Amino acid sequence: MARSAFLKSPEGSGPIGRRIAQLSSISAIAFSGPALASDPPLDQPQQATSAPKLISFDGAYELAAEASRVGMLSQVLTYTLSVGADGKPTDCEINRKFRRKYVKIALCRPMLKHHTFEPARDANGRAVTGTYEVTVDFRMFFNADGSSKAREV
Repeated sequence: MARSAFLKSPEGSGPIGRRIAQLSSISAIAFSGPALASDPPLDQPQQATSAPKLISFDGAYELAAEASRVGMLSQVLTYTLSVGADGKPTDCEINRKFRRKYVKIALCRPMLKHHTFEPARDANGRAVTGTYEVTVDFRMFFNADGSSKAREV
């Protein structure tokens, strides 16, 4: 009877309880050591050391059409695109605020849909998120005489 009570108490003063306490303190020391200096903390995002590189943009006609629809063909706008680690744009910001949200959505849609990037890289060469900034002069869609350029087929 006393033996079963002795075994049920791992924190007790018996030899099994003392042995478990010793093993617990050894494992706490073994696994609580400092991380290696070369390993970054897992909870912190890595900073990009190189910016995303543009591979292609095939949405100039769609961008011009959207700009025309919202009356922005005489404007110069700067876009900031957030680029994911997979090289795809994930968010779009424009350097100018609009009274109507649909204007920003209409102008960002072709930018998000038609860009392809090589993702930003961190110091270890791993793909990370980054940002890409581009200025678009919508006047480029006009000829010198003010007429619109025809779509090339």
